[in-house]
Amino acid sequence: MVTIEDSAISQAGATGITVKPTGTVAATNTRVDGATAGAMVNGGTGTFTGLTVTDVVEAGVGVEGGGQVTFVGGTVRRCAGGIAATDEGSQVVVRDATVADAQVAAMAVDSGARLSVRHSTVERGVLGLVAGGSGKLTVSDCTVTDGTARSGVFVSDEALLTAQRLSVRSSGGAGLQATDSARLEVLDSEFVDGSAEGLRVDAGCTGRLLRCRVAGNADEPVLRSRQVRIEEPVETAPDQIQVPAGAGADVRPSTVDRVRPAPSAMLDNMDELDGLAELTQLVGLEPVKAQVRTQINLVRNAKQREAVGLLCRRSAGTWCSPAQPAPARPPSPACTAGCSPRAAHWPPVRSSRPAAVTSLASILAPPP
Repeated sequence: MVTIEDSAISQAGATGITVKPTGTVAATNTRVDGATAGAMVNGGTGTFTGLTVTDVVEAGVGVEGGGQVTFVGGTVRRCAGGIAATDEGSQVVVRDATVADAQVAAMAVDSGARLSVRHSTVERGVLGLVAGGSGKLTVSDCTVTDGTARSGVFVSDEALLTAQRLSVRSSGGAGLQATDSARLEVLDSEFVDGSAEGLRVDAGCTGRLLRCRVAGNADEPVLRSRQVRIEEPVETAPDQIQVPAGAGADVRPSTVDRVRPAPSAMLDNMDELDGLAELTQLVGLEPVKAQVRTQINLVRNAKQREAVGLLCRRSAGTWCSPAQPAPARPPSPACTAGCSPRAAHWPPVRSSRPAAVTSLASILAPPP
């Protein structure tokens, strides 16, 4: 076991700190710069507290061969890669860290390794958070900001991303891009103000996004997978994107950034009406859906009032209510059903059902 405290390793010409399979290194308030790599842990154990790695040729911190690393309160700047974990059994825990200006990926996991990131920040660079192979990336209370050249979060192969309270802002590519058979579990997160799509999910991906905000991006979200559920937010959360259950392979829904009011109790069973389930599942069309809901509520309200004797229907198709005074406009001819002379006669309520949407905008090609 080696302990390093309050030290500087500069221009090493090789790796600054190397840990072999049976070794253990604890480095506190130590700086590594100008080396080939900052710290490489191959099967051993590394505990790095307040470690600063700058201007190295390869990874700031690399873990392989089943290595175990804890990286707390450190900084990795201007390195080819920030923090990377690979190989089955390798495990890295990152807390309160900053990775900036990475030339490839700020934090990456691959080939069965596990990477857990909490309360950390990624600034600039090419890619933010990356998971590939069968790697598992867990993120909570983290920010990818100041613009990555490509995707803020990139998940590929059979990798699993589990994220909670993740904020991706101003990415050069998609805020979140998932390809191949990637798996997603993303909660209470946001992908905003990017130069491309806030969200891009390919056909083979699975999982869900819950209470996530996608807004202010240059391009609309691209959802090609019917196995990724975009679930409704809570009452005060931003509106969400819905994946149509019967849609084709390519769907590009509209970006929505507004608060959805609490649904009326009268709308709880709206999908039970003939044909409305299909309309509800269609992407976008929010103004049309709102109009249809309004018309349904009017009809239901009228039927309920008629059932309790507060409403009658004239043969001409107008409604009259003895409980309301006549409107300012000229009333309709007197009701023949025996209503009060001061009854208010309303225009008939007509159903409004739009034609099914058969095609939406084409899908943008993925970034190189």
